[in-house]
Amino acid sequence: MGKIRNRQRSDGRGVNDRKYKSEGNYQHVKPKWEEDRKTRKFVFHPKTNAQRESLASFEENMVTVNYGSVASGKTAISCWWLANQYLEGNIKKIYIGRPNTTLDNRENGFRSGNILEKVYASLLPQIQYLSDVLGRSVVDMQLEKKDGFIELLDIEYLRGMDFGHNIGIHLDEAQLLRPAEIDCMMTRLSTGSKLILSCDPLQRDQPKDECGVIYLKHLVDKYNLQDIEVVKYSREDILRSDFVYDYVCAMQDNYGMEVD
Repeated sequence: MGKIRNRQRSDGRGVNDRKYKSEGNYQHVKPKWEEDRKTRKFVFHPKTNAQRESLASFEENMVTVNYGSVASGKTAISCWWLANQYLEGNIKKIYIGRPNTTLDNRENGFRSGNILEKVYASLLPQIQYLSDVLGRSVVDMQLEKKDGFIELLDIEYLRGMDFGHNIGIHLDEAQLLRPAEIDCMMTRLSTGSKLILSCDPLQRDQPKDECGVIYLKHLVDKYNLQDIEVVKYSREDILRSDFVYDYVCAMQDNYGMEVD
């Protein structure tokens, strides 16, 4: 038993690793985790030209806006890519969030618990995609930890924040952001950081002139902003099912809707 334990320690897999793993603190696990995290990279391939353009933009730009149709895999590829970037050591922290707005402004009533417990259900899509790469237990533990490498980004407390360098952010349902929130988010980014906004401007609840991502797209087009790209997704990029494609086509044609 002693020889086995000594061999485990020399291999970087001693009994103390259990304490760190139970806390989700994998950065303290010695060589074994450092080797494993590089081999856990999630291999995925873009299924549409829009996804291919998004992945290229993630690599080249500080800010990418996945702009367009529902059910086109925007959130999935964003979370998978950010998780892989963490495993490769290119970013040191991942922030996830979304505007705290319910469908069609419906009221859910009072919810008990801390901020994470209140919004956990709305974060589930991002949590599930990060879990594809990192594992669900790791993602949940890191979110619960005060200094975990995955953290909830609460839009309400964005003003004055400093994320630091080499971090990754994904905001889902970004069409619900207001122009002032976009201004605040854009001025928080430091060197080596990546911001991904996923949105469908046709599913906004506010008027067009109050939609933050439409405002951002206007700034990019008018002033030729650099280090940012708006990748447009159309209904031809829908992947979820044939029914969803048919329904979205009918909905858009019925209301005369277009992604602008």
